Amino acid sequence: MTQQPAQPPQPAPPTQATQPTQPGPPAKPKRQVHAPGLPYHQALRTPGTQWWRGALALLVFVVAGLIINTIFGVIAIAIDVGTGRVPAEQAGMVNTPVLLGLGSISLALLWPLAALVQWAFFGQRPRWINSVEGKFRWGWFLRVNLVLIPVMIVYMVITSLPVLQDPQPGQDWLWFLLIGLLITPFQAAGEEYGFRGLINRATATWSSNRWVAFAIGAVISGVLFTIAHAATDPWLNAYYFSFGVILCAVVWLTGGIEAAVAMHVVNNVVAIVLSSLTADLGGMFDRSAGTGGPFMLIQIGVMAILGAVMVLWARRRKLQALTTDGVTPAAPGQAQPTPVEGQAPNLR
Repeated sequence: MTQQPAQPPQPAPPTQATQPTQPGPPAKPKRQVHAPGLPYHQALRTPGTQWWRGALALLVFVVAGLIINTIFGVIAIAIDVGTGRVPAEQAGMVNTPVLLGLGSISLALLWPLAALVQWAFFGQRPRWINSVEGKFRWGWFLRVNLVLIPVMIVYMVITSLPVLQDPQPGQDWLWFLLIGLLITPFQAAGEEYGFRGLINRATATWSSNRWVAFAIGAVISGVLFTIAHAATDPWLNAYYFSFGVILCAVVWLTGGIEAAVAMHVVNNVVAIVLSSLTADLGGMFDRSAGTGGPFMLIQIGVMAILGAVMVLWARRRKLQALTTDGVTPAAPGQAQPTPVEGQAPNLR
């Protein structure tokens, strides 16, 4: 029997590992959402930031805020008119606990709205709206309140002495008092996150110069803050605008929203609590021409002094006022880690 000649060995089929790979498209570089060395009011500006992000963020925030405020206002008016508390022809013109409470809640919602708009248009997570450290600095906030609360109580008691001599609280004084203590702090904080945390910083991205950026953000947010109070008295409008600009300076120079929130909260809470105990708050929000006067200059001066104290105190405490690159310093003998190109690490 003859044997078949041996077959030559056949080459093995190419495996997946030996298959030639086709080069794919180059990875798209991630957009940098943080940059080191920036003050709070410029922290939304990064290399390559487009101007339209700030403009669109401003538009979306204002429109959404108006819608929220309108919905809550309509509900409050419907309740007041439906219960017979306010005649239909005076709906929305008389301050009631329902109108004040729901209106304050709608303003408190500016806080999460601002954080979400920031995240959507600038890629920074909500915690970065608090400060350049990416957190709400509670220790600093509480210390500021320990100073502001007694100062504002003394100041407002002195300026209210004529009313305190003959207090005439309204029938709803207890409701107004509870609203002032429980809801007003969130209302004031919501306004700060909206006007100083978002509007101020979103429009400040339009310039790389810190002073120009501050001027843009402070003026635009200050004007909108003034319009939001719907006053027709020029002295009141001057006060609202000045208050807004002062707080823009405070958030810049302290590196975060905390001191501004404290100033706004303490001012509003003390005012409402004191007023609820001494007067009928039905006409509290009368801001027509003639309700203000040159005496508002004193209030502006007091806020400016308190703001300056906050800034000097923050500097003395060496509070962080600029963003960092987020790199943890290396231990002795180890190489310093290098940030990934195009994105500051550990900041999101």
